[in-house]
Amino acid sequence: MSAVVARWTMLLAALGLAGCAAISPGPDIQLAQLAADRIVGGELSDAQTVDGVACRLVRKGAPAAIGVDGWWGWSPQPGQGQMYQVNVRYKDTVDEPARFLAFAGLDRYDGLTELHRFGGLADGQWKTARIPLPWDMVMLVPHTRQTRLAIQSPGGDLPVASIAVGPLDSDSEKRYNEQTRQWVARVQVKRPDPIGQIADPQESQLAPELAAQPIVPYVRSYMSVIYRNSAPQADEVARPLSVRMATNEYEPAAFAVYAPSQKLTNVVFEVGPLTGPDGALVVDVERRTAEYCLVQHQDRRARRTTLAMFPQRLWPAYPVDVAAGESHWFWITLKTDPGKSKPGFYQGEVTIRADQGQAKLPLSVKVLPIRLQTMDEAGLLMGGCHPALVPAHEIDVLREHNFNMYNIWWSISPEMKIENGKMDLDFARLDHWMKTAARHGLKAMVWFLGGNPYGYPRTLSIEREIYIALQGDKKPRNELADDFIKTAASEGNRGKTLAEVEPYYRQWVSRVWKYARQNGWPELIMTPFDEPAKWVQGPYRKPGENHPDVIGAGPWIKDHFKYACRILHESAPGIRVYGSIHHNHVPGPDGAPPRSEFPATHEGEIFLEDVDVFCTNAIHEDPNLGNKVRAVDKDFWQYSGGGSAGEPDRGRFAFGFFFAAFNSRGSLLWAYDWGPGFDTTQGANWMIAWRTPFDVIPSAYFEAVREAWDDRRYVETLKHVAKSKGADISDFIDELSADAIELRGPGGHDTVYDFYAQPKDLGAIDQMRERVIARILELTR
Repeated sequence: MSAVVARWTMLLAALGLAGCAAISPGPDIQLAQLAADRIVGGELSDAQTVDGVACRLVRKGAPAAIGVDGWWGWSPQPGQGQMYQVNVRYKDTVDEPARFLAFAGLDRYDGLTELHRFGGLADGQWKTARIPLPWDMVMLVPHTRQTRLAIQSPGGDLPVASIAVGPLDSDSEKRYNEQTRQWVARVQVKRPDPIGQIADPQESQLAPELAAQPIVPYVRSYMSVIYRNSAPQADEVARPLSVRMATNEYEPAAFAVYAPSQKLTNVVFEVGPLTGPDGALVVDVERRTAEYCLVQHQDRRARRTTLAMFPQRLWPAYPVDVAAGESHWFWITLKTDPGKSKPGFYQGEVTIRADQGQAKLPLSVKVLPIRLQTMDEAGLLMGGCHPALVPAHEIDVLREHNFNMYNIWWSISPEMKIENGKMDLDFARLDHWMKTAARHGLKAMVWFLGGNPYGYPRTLSIEREIYIALQGDKKPRNELADDFIKTAASEGNRGKTLAEVEPYYRQWVSRVWKYARQNGWPELIMTPFDEPAKWVQGPYRKPGENHPDVIGAGPWIKDHFKYACRILHESAPGIRVYGSIHHNHVPGPDGAPPRSEFPATHEGEIFLEDVDVFCTNAIHEDPNLGNKVRAVDKDFWQYSGGGSAGEPDRGRFAFGFFFAAFNSRGSLLWAYDWGPGFDTTQGANWMIAWRTPFDVIPSAYFEAVREAWDDRRYVETLKHVAKSKGADISDFIDELSADAIELRGPGGHDTVYDFYAQPKDLGAIDQMRERVIARILELTR
């Protein structure tokens, strides 16, 4: 049973609702008998017989969607914890996996959410795909009694005989995970060269007696990626796994397995009991195995983008093979419970097994007599950007990773119509999700009402959509969008909201803000559009844009952002308006001119009068910026970025002690889940975790970001303890902050292409946490 399903089961039992988890019988759809009015999207062929099997063909292209009566009753979704399985009988005739989707009220623009991929072997066999369907990934279409189930076949026409919904198989999670890794490998093996390397190969430094062993485990900081061509160094083999943690903390420990001379097959590992003088440690142990797959890699030496192998995802532990002379990465996460996990020193061991033998690795755990402040108690906010919504079980995992905020975009806004001068907003779908999100612990939502200003004015999303809605059906939608771009970009209109749009902009903000407050949504923190400080990069800079009427960056960006901020404040008194401030250039001490043709105006700082939350990724341009923000009683935040091959040390350092050095109280991450899914070899990929119907499969970067916020929680706990003891720790905090700033390495100063902060020394980060721990213990003795 997965951790997520276990959480649901325990919750239901605690509420006395365990009986509600029994699933209702689902539909059994024979496609050959499907009524035409049930086909609500895409294209299905007429009924036909293939190999004596009655079926229809799912045509290549858009998802073929079928309207299905909600089998669970009148509620928008099945009861919490209910898990279904969709059995799809099909003939595998295509060489690219087909996709199964459902309406879940999550995807952008009310679209369908992908649940699984199946087939793609093109072996001509009739098969049954078994697809998990959890309660929070299916939903009634608002104001109807139907949901939608769909199949999409990018590789060609696919014969499908039936779609049946029934109970979940006992081995469904293991099968789902296995099948996903398999289809990713099948797709990626077809990718063309060039294939490069991210890291140079390492030479092993093993003593002869160790080199003769079939299995050699070694320990390296989890912040240092283990590639297949990594090898143990002299001091890494004798090192035990060692963990130090509070009574309410998740803490990782990573190790690698090296195959010195022969291929290892079916490598698995187990974690034995952890015992101390007072008995066994009560702790949850999560075991994970890295999946090595192809990712996009910027090869700076060759000055090109290649594909390269990277340990991208950490799946629940599964057997792997390790080639001779190569390594594989494994993770353990220990999870303490303040009500059950007693402080003390505990020891155990990790047993690694393969067909060729086994090895042992000592594991020691120190549980400290410290209960960390939670993110909410500390008044900290952290959220990642995502173009859609996420199911409830994913919110639970986000909260466990210290994410208590979520950052959304226009693509999930309530359905809007304007007829006869009247605006109608349909909150049904969004209201259901927002209340669910609040119940699962999300505190706030940063809502971007527009996008990257390089696409100005096309990326003025809310204004563009209001303009289109006002025109009705006068022209096709794409032509109306072009009309808006041309009109808003004209010299007389740029830099402000169009007069005909503004009243409805104000009405939208007012109504959404009031509805959210009256109905228990997380706090909505709105912003007109992203990164307004790009105004100095023009005029007419628009990288990546080819629309002839897009004018991109220029001084009109500044004017328009300020204009729209006034609309937000005046339409929703009490709202916090947010700004992602991309840079805040200050001329150097040598009198060097600023990097633009405009005067030195501190191009980000000029928005301080317009926003309530000032968030920057460019603190290096003015280390005093946070103090300037706080001096005018505004909230100071910082943001950074990660990607589908993000290195964990960057996530740990940036969001942890580095941002703590400037006392920013919130952060955004670009991005949490922005990309096509499990195969990230194509397109734009800003993904650090991958949703399944059962769980969230993390990257090492995602785990490291959690640890970063645990660093913040340790600092906030120290402040809390010091305050309760009347102790002055200001000198300690100042010294810690100065050391964190000094720890930042080179790179990451171009706020457009590599806005990360990387540490010079990985060990120094753990040493900083040790210093905070020692100070807490000193004050609490």
